[in-house]
Amino acid sequence: MVVKLENLRNMPVLLGLAFYLAACAADGGLGVSAPDFSLPYAIAAPSQQHSLHPKVQEISGITCSPDPKKLLAVQDEQGQVFQLDRTHGGLGESVPFWKDGDYEGIARAGEEIYVLKNTGTLYGITHFGTPQQEVAKYNDFLNDEFDAEGLAYDPGANRLLIACKGEGEGPYADPFTRLIFAFDLAEKKLDSIPAFQIRKADIYAFLQANDTLPYWPKMIDDFEPGVSEMEFNPSGLGVHPATGHLYLISSAGKKMLMVMDRSGRILYVTKLPKQQHRQPEGLCFDEEGRLYIANEGKGVTPPMLYLFERLPNPEGQ
Repeated sequence: MVVKLENLRNMPVLLGLAFYLAACAADGGLGVSAPDFSLPYAIAAPSQQHSLHPKVQEISGITCSPDPKKLLAVQDEQGQVFQLDRTHGGLGESVPFWKDGDYEGIARAGEEIYVLKNTGTLYGITHFGTPQQEVAKYNDFLNDEFDAEGLAYDPGANRLLIACKGEGEGPYADPFTRLIFAFDLAEKKLDSIPAFQIRKADIYAFLQANDTLPYWPKMIDDFEPGVSEMEFNPSGLGVHPATGHLYLISSAGKKMLMVMDRSGRILYVTKLPKQQHRQPEGLCFDEEGRLYIANEGKGVTPPMLYLFERLPNPEGQ
């Protein structure tokens, strides 16, 4: 069920919130009580930051390479996978895989590499970077209206997750909801039912129940019923290797980070500092749970790669 709090704009906010909570209860809703969760990263204080090469000025997705010293990246102009050094961000060899296009996400599932185009097309690369490299192309119902941007491997369910920045079309389309779909790696098929839905009303209700979060006054205003836009539009997605939690970043609209559990319950929301994250587009975790966030360059500002070490013994993780 999608509940549009925006339709209650002529009623008092508290009445609208009460209506929403009642609807969630009737629908088996996720609840908005303050979860036992502490963000295990000092998101305003990266452990490392690196300027990247101008060839990846339009960097749009990152993932870990089979080589433990490297990351893999795509940018939204060329059909190439770029290799980045994890420790200093240096540019290594690039590997062509398809013709030029708007590529927005990349994920590694075992030895296979998958690249996501903004239209929702997936490219599965086997024998990556070798003379035996092969590429399989997968098209399904996603299109430009969904504006697919985030891609992550979910090993617990042997699937890829695709986060959409656009409203989409069909039975789940809603201007105040963003959808995450699952691509089954065994069947090589995209499920037509969203695996997760990010509702503006859910974000607002979560913020109402968690008023001690950093940047809370500004965030609650951004998601207040009656505001005409959805301010969280996923641009990057990652699955935490230890907890299975979903981490999402948003670039268009407000620059934010969101954490969700496996049921889709929101665990944490925060704004990303503007001085660091001018255009956050890519997110991934390494095997040790370190978090990487990549930003596109803008003008004379180079593309950036930030590394966040996992904090020791975080609660609720």
